[in-house]
Amino acid sequence: MKNIGYCCLSLGINEGLRKKDHIIVNRGMVRKTFDAKGLPYVSELIIANLKDTLKVIDYNIKNGIFVYRLSSDSFPWMSEYEFSDLPKFAAIQSYMKLIGKKIKDSGMRCSYHPGPYLVLASENQSVVEKTIKELDKREEKLNQILND
Repeated sequence: MKNIGYCCLSLGINEGLRKKDHIIVNRGMVRKTFDAKGLPYVSELIIANLKDTLKVIDYNIKNGIFVYRLSSDSFPWMSEYEFSDLPKFAAIQSYMKLIGKKIKDSGMRCSYHPGPYLVLASENQSVVEKTIKELDKREEKLNQILND
């Protein structure tokens, strides 16, 4: 099964788990919450997403799945801040390094997929600019995960 994979979250990973214990890699928030709670809350969500991403990577390795698309929502509102400005940036980097090590050690192929609001062909120039900024940040994060 080296060439078969899936995106974001396996349906089987939460089998037998209580709802409160479900593995979730795409915790996010609406703009109003982002504005109200700010970067401390963003950091909490990212760390929770990355902890569960580690569980998904372990699940994939255990089940012989070596193609995986990381959730595009792992880093909520990523185009709105610099990663180094996150209050728990050091912890986030540590989790990313662990994820990268597991991916490399297993030979897993991973990628990110653009979110639904990224539109390069938009007639609205600000949408195009935000799309480019977010795609650049996704590439930066994937490279950081895999190369640090």
